[in-house]
Amino acid sequence: MRQLHLTIVLALLSGFVFGNIQANTFADEQTKTSTAKTKLVPKSVLKELTGYMGKPAGKTDQEMKKNYIINLKKALTRGAEIEKKYPQAKNLYDIWMVMLQAAAVLENTEADKDKYAAKILVISKKLVASKASPSKKMVGDLFLTQDAVSKAKRARAKERALRKYIAKYAKTPAAIDAHIVAVQIALENAPRKLADKLANELAKKYPKSRAAKVFLKDTMNQSPYKGEVFRASLKTLDGTRLTLPRSLAGKVVVIDFWATWCGPCRASIPHLKKVYAEYKPKGVEIIGISLDKNRKALKAYVKGQGLDWPITFSGKGWSDPTARRYGIGSIPSVWVIGRDGKIFSSNARGNLETTLDLALKAKSRKSKSAKSK
Repeated sequence: MRQLHLTIVLALLSGFVFGNIQANTFADEQTKTSTAKTKLVPKSVLKELTGYMGKPAGKTDQEMKKNYIINLKKALTRGAEIEKKYPQAKNLYDIWMVMLQAAAVLENTEADKDKYAAKILVISKKLVASKASPSKKMVGDLFLTQDAVSKAKRARAKERALRKYIAKYAKTPAAIDAHIVAVQIALENAPRKLADKLANELAKKYPKSRAAKVFLKDTMNQSPYKGEVFRASLKTLDGTRLTLPRSLAGKVVVIDFWATWCGPCRASIPHLKKVYAEYKPKGVEIIGISLDKNRKALKAYVKGQGLDWPITFSGKGWSDPTARRYGIGSIPSVWVIGRDGKIFSSNARGNLETTLDLALKAKSRKSKSAKSK
């Protein structure tokens, strides 16, 4: 099963899993019921299960990561035990929500992905068949829909599966979330034009939805600059002049607006180095547009970090001509420019690899303006 972006899955699951600890939908340990058929899973049992999903013990990041994986596996084992102990509990769907979260993380981190992918589908089918709210069923259904879309060979079959999913929750409180998830599934498992089509429908159907607007901006890269030719006259630290798009015509370019005094910028350096090593052979270049004012300090930092990509410097800080031209008000700000010199994304920091994959697959259509500059 091709992976749905884990961030959106965990955001949906976490809201239900941890939010329900405070809800009054679970029986206390002292609740007395006449038979096992009417018993609810006690609130204390749910707390025990969700406890595995919290911050793990450990003095180092490595220890914490190891213990977190161990806890996730314990959550799946304990969840299965709870199912057997309360086979007809009316609120078993909340146990399945926790198990889904654990399985989703494990599928993305463990080597035996098929094992956890299978668990996800089994749990999802139980959740969808239960009496859970539409918002909870929608989460289980997203895995089943993702599986169907990823296995469908034809674009029409993929679209039918996604539209069925959207329609199923269209008249429920989960309508907007379901539509957003459908676009994300299309983005990961279907032709880009289908994702764009569903995204445009999302924008038209829910024009006042903040969730929809944030998703469209952050994930679908819908911005006033998208599609325009990215133009910049730059000078690197070694004195080389770059004129975009001409100097890097035919390449996919990552533009990183950053500065050495910016904490998040420095924190993103290891990730950028990893991306550069992986994508440079594929035809990707990174240009770091520094908003520093101290040239000497910048050169020392670049040398110390072993940055191999071109770093440009104007010495004007926030008044850097390119930063001002494109309205940069916060950093790091990561953009992706397509092979044709046009802006493919003006907000690629959170999903850089996915955006690069899409930009590399896009047809190269050099505009007349890109050729002439």
